Amino acid sequence: MIYAIIWVVLSLVIGGWGADKSIGWGGGFFISLFFSPVIGVIACAVSEPNKKLREKRIREEEQIRAQAREDINKNN
Repeated sequence: MIYAIIWVVLSLVIGGWGADKSIGWGGGFFISLFFSPVIGVIACAVSEPNKKLREKRIREEEQIRAQAREDINKNN
């Protein structure tokens, strides 16, 4: 029973790692769950980063920095 719980928890963690990759959360999770967490790690490791998600995060960070600069300039 404890092995099944560990298996599912590891699959969830690997799914989270896969969310930033082109494999996606579901892909990483289901590969880990049905085959093995080791196979899931390998699948996530060879999967390319999700470029759209990365670009979106960069744009959001740039907007936050621009807003912070505006706030600083307003206060001075």
